[in-house]
Amino acid sequence: MTGHQKRVTRASWISLSVMGVLGPVMIYALGALGAALASTISLLVWNTQMWRDGLKLLSLDASFLPLLKASVRRG
Repeated sequence: MTGHQKRVTRASWISLSVMGVLGPVMIYALGALGAALASTISLLVWNTQMWRDGLKLLSLDASFLPLLKASVRRG
């Protein structure tokens, strides 16, 4: 709803590409654990892209770091 759907699509394609490369290799090497690791890495790539774009384009920090800063200030 912010007009940045091309960025989301780009991040999705990058994440899908990472999964496409890592998935077969890690499944072959580690089985189900490899599938889980490849999926986790792919999701981290997507989340990192979305966090960076949100920070850059919308000045919105969706990470946990502002929460840590606020708790340090309070106590």
